[in-house]
Amino acid sequence: MDSKDLMDSAKDLGIYVLVFFGTYFTAMLAHIILGYFNETVVPALGLNATGTAAVAIGVLSTGIGTAITAVVGIVAVITGLLTLVIVLKIFGFKLNFGSKGM
Repeated sequence: MDSKDLMDSAKDLGIYVLVFFGTYFTAMLAHIILGYFNETVVPALGLNATGTAAVAIGVLSTGIGTAITAVVGIVAVITGLLTLVIVLKIFGFKLNFGSKGM
């Protein structure tokens, strides 16, 4: 494998790592904001902690947090598979999943 292929692979790996960590840190920031919202903003509204509105807001923010976590998981799997393809290509493995025309 020549140096141009190695540099192209390193660039691709760098992009995948940046995409994953960008998604991960954005999700962490969103979880921090949701936690602050649940712990500070909702009680400051003067809602009854066991009332319908407060419980509904809590359920909604939990659902949003779960969705954010699912998106991060999907991005992690995709970037991991793309990284695996590049590493296998660096070591000379040819991946052909039965697709025609390649």
